[in-house]
Amino acid sequence: MAQVSVNQLIGKTFFPRYTVRFYDVYDINNEGDNAKKSGVLQKNESFVMDSYLMPKEAYINNYGIKYAKRSNLYLTFKRGNKYYGIKYDPNLYSLKKLQEQGTKTIQQQEQEQIESEKTPVDKITDIFQGGAGMVKNLLYIGVAIFAIGYLIPKFQKN
Repeated sequence: MAQVSVNQLIGKTFFPRYTVRFYDVYDINNEGDNAKKSGVLQKNESFVMDSYLMPKEAYINNYGIKYAKRSNLYLTFKRGNKYYGIKYDPNLYSLKKLQEQGTKTIQQQEQEQIESEKTPVDKITDIFQGGAGMVKNLLYIGVAIFAIGYLIPKFQKN
């Protein structure tokens, strides 16, 4: 499956391919891998991803708030006035539906970056390198036509 940067997914509508459990973000932060499910999204429901929670070891932040260990990446979304998270699974979503919303794969982003950094000279060189086989064939055909046009009158005189 093509890889997509998680930042590309923020603001996109997901249409799960199967029924998935979701967890309260508060529970994910406090219980981590032991969070209890808050509900289920059915196959025909959708959600708009607004953020994500990366896997982390347990830690205490500068304000003394404890966070539990998370082994999974969670895609978060808002429903009502609460935030929920779904464990990331690459088979969770349809890449085609995300690309219809403007999502690009990592390879597409890299290719666009390379293209944007090319100078006009590089672009012209690419045109001639890409068409080198065609130019070579046209050159051979042109030489053959010239040779025939030059030699036929010579043979007709003799």
